[in-house]
Amino acid sequence: MKKAEILGKNKSPQDIYNLMNTSTEFKLFISSKESATKGYKAKNIYVDGTHKLIDLGYPVIVIRYSDINRKFFPLSISVVENGNDTSYDWVFENLKALFLQNGLELNPETIMQIMHHL
Repeated sequence: MKKAEILGKNKSPQDIYNLMNTSTEFKLFISSKESATKGYKAKNIYVDGTHKLIDLGYPVIVIRYSDINRKFFPLSISVVENGNDTSYDWVFENLKALFLQNGLELNPETIMQIMHHL
């Protein structure tokens, strides 16, 4: 079984798309130092996952926070092989690692999962 995990820079969209088409397991985590430094004081974190954003059927997990004015800001976007607990754990582990790499700690009061009923 081929496992692909892209954690780094300098990957073209075509490289990522090709990997998504040829891998049986796939994980992609996208965030930035700026997101971490602006969002580490967030009291509320929102997690949203969907299967209908890309044609290959991989779930897309978006983690965001809101400020006092109720504006939403992204912390990360991830594409994973399935929407199970293991995938969500992987996303949060990478988000936590990003914060720690920047000398910050993510410690929200609330983590809310957005549920969609289709």
